[in-house]
Amino acid sequence: MRFHVGILSCKKIPTRPFVTRVFCESNDRNDKMAPSNQGDFDGYRKWLGITDKMRPPTHYDLLGISLDEDDSDVIRAAVQQRRHYVETMRGEGHDAVVTEILYLIGEAEVTLLNVEMRRDYDRRQDLFEKRRKGRRIDPNASRFRVKSRPGKTVGEDDGIVKTFAGIVVVICVAFGGMAVFAFKVLPWSKPDQQTVAPAVPAAAAPAPAVPVPVAVPAIAPVQPVPIQVPESRSDALKFADLFNGRDLTGWNVIGVKSNWDVDASRVELVATGMGGIGWLLTDNEYADFVLRLEYQAEPGANSGIGILASPADFHQLEVQLVNGSNSATGGMWLPSGKGFSYRPPKQSVQEKPADDWNSLEIELRDRKLKTRVNGTEVSEFDLAELSSQPDSPLPLKRTKGRIGLQSHNNVVRFRNLRVAEIVTPSKSLE
Repeated sequence: MRFHVGILSCKKIPTRPFVTRVFCESNDRNDKMAPSNQGDFDGYRKWLGITDKMRPPTHYDLLGISLDEDDSDVIRAAVQQRRHYVETMRGEGHDAVVTEILYLIGEAEVTLLNVEMRRDYDRRQDLFEKRRKGRRIDPNASRFRVKSRPGKTVGEDDGIVKTFAGIVVVICVAFGGMAVFAFKVLPWSKPDQQTVAPAVPAAAAPAPAVPVPVAVPAIAPVQPVPIQVPESRSDALKFADLFNGRDLTGWNVIGVKSNWDVDASRVELVATGMGGIGWLLTDNEYADFVLRLEYQAEPGANSGIGILASPADFHQLEVQLVNGSNSATGGMWLPSGKGFSYRPPKQSVQEKPADDWNSLEIELRDRKLKTRVNGTEVSEFDLAELSSQPDSPLPLKRTKGRIGLQSHNNVVRFRNLRVAEIVTPSKSLE
């Protein structure tokens, strides 16, 4: 999600380094996001000077820096200044707006302090084109105008199209001439007529032999042997629906509400990707469980499933969902004080096309986490082993937590979300 902050004085304030995972965001500049302000109060306009026409603003507008600012100290100072300013508004009766803006300022910091993440963000937000055209988002930051250099655009002005068309015409004319020469000039001879010998009447076929009946011994009927069918693993678990198909009852929104929508006509829960990184956490907590769902994702979408999650965590212990440039479905993101560490799945799986549905099953049993995609097991992690390592994140030390869905970028649809608690220890699913 993108934001805008009015012109505020900024000074360099050193902050700790911030190591991040690579996020990919995709927001349509024409989509309008209404901030979740309380009543008629608009904190974005009152505190930050963001009018309706300026929404949704970019991360650069939020921090009040130019599109070409690449000094990490300046970016950190801008983040610290805005964070401190918004924090001073707590206790004025608009704490929900303060929390939302602070959450989004943190996301802007995460994005702009990572080179690959910032490059991908600029490409998605079309900011490279704005730099070339000398445009700026902040009308008051005239000193940050980017001047475009005159130059010739590669394309039809360079004659590439005309040259290609000329080559095609020459090839067509050459083939046409060859065809005319082959059919009109070269001699063609008809094959010699062959004399067909008159048909000789066939001799009369002998009369068929009369079959002699053969006695077949009687065969005793085979008695069926009863087969013992083992009890289905699904029959041993009692699954309950996590989504009622009508609203978000039973869930908590972490971040902005525009990240989530309910398609009641299709009984689907939709992660819109319009509000940046956000989570939807269950009201209930789970220890050992089996989670099953189906998902359908747009090309380039990014999402995840939170395990042992808590509303107090800014980043959750996440099982990656939907293939990305640096991660694959079934991998695990481990948050830490230094940012993130990624554990890839043991094998990749071919996910179905964007208009089809994929099945996902996550099993947490005896501190063993398994992930299956379309019936294929792609990963298995030992949480007990990971939690024993130095600087292991807090979610790994929990024995019970919430289940979460992530909205990151582009649209991901969920349906048939069901969970079964594993009450008694038993053998792991085959």
